[in-house]
Amino acid sequence: MARKATSGEQVRWNLADLYDDIDDSQIAVDMEDVRHEAQTFSRKNKGHIANGTLGPPRSCPVSRS
Repeated sequence: MARKATSGEQVRWNLADLYDDIDDSQIAVDMEDVRHEAQTFSRKNKGHIANGTLGPPRSCPVSRS
């Protein structure tokens, strides 16, 4: 029986505006930035979502210059 594709597997992103090609070194730089931002978010907010003490929404810290 064939495995059913998930909705995420059906998505195709066109990142040509951001990167020259699939081997663009900026991809690794951006991935590391995203990992760092996610770790920072996790450290600052762990436990606050479940107990309702997260506070008001903040603007997205990720920007592309």
